[in-house]
Amino acid sequence: MPFLATAGLIAPGPFDTAHPDFERVRAVAALLKDRLETLAESPELMRYFLQSELEPYDSALLVPKKMTPQDALAALEAVARVLPEVDLEDEAASEARLRALADELGLKPGNLFMPIRVAVTGRTQSPGLFETLRVIGAERVRSRLADAIARLQAWTPQEAVSGEPARAGA
Repeated sequence: MPFLATAGLIAPGPFDTAHPDFERVRAVAALLKDRLETLAESPELMRYFLQSELEPYDSALLVPKKMTPQDALAALEAVARVLPEVDLEDEAASEARLRALADELGLKPGNLFMPIRVAVTGRTQSPGLFETLRVIGAERVRSRLADAIARLQAWTPQEAVSGEPARAGA
């Protein structure tokens, strides 16, 4: 926790069970314990779990291989529609509902799960998706999903071809 506080990700100490961020940090640490080699790595690995807003990431990461930005947008919009009926605290039920949604959309689960993972973490790799969704929490998941949808809605033809944002006057 001192490393996280120094990075500005949680409130300063004292670091005990009464700390306002203790339960969240404990849940995140449980997910990442096998990935952490040193405690000094904890701020970088835990950042997306603890920050309200994600750090900037490349919008192209939201688009899996063999999908277009429009396909990824449609998939994330469908996730946003069903999210209110999903209890993210119940990982098995979350997985079942999102797998069913992938079937409804005619997608392989990975082609639905990757845009969700990037939308909520800003990264292509994280601990298990459903555990990650649970620990990030429904409110942050909804907010980050809305941000990813807005990113894809703003996708330009140049971005779709080059993977880079269009520049003004280009």
